[in-house]
Amino acid sequence: MSNKAKEINPQEVEKIYKESFESALVSKNYTAQVQTLKNLGHLYLEKKNIQKQQHYTTQRNSNKR
Repeated sequence: MSNKAKEINPQEVEKIYKESFESALVSKNYTAQVQTLKNLGHLYLEKKNIQKQQHYTTQRNSNKR
């Protein structure tokens, strides 16, 4: 993951995806809806992996003490 990607606030990205999906719903653009759902799914998995990494790092650091 690049440094630029780490600087992006996941909550802001999630907000943008949700707004995009709402816009796609209004326009009945089903391709955009599917793509936005995929993006939200990837964002969810990324956040889950980050939380796992933080948990293991915290656990590993506490075991070193």
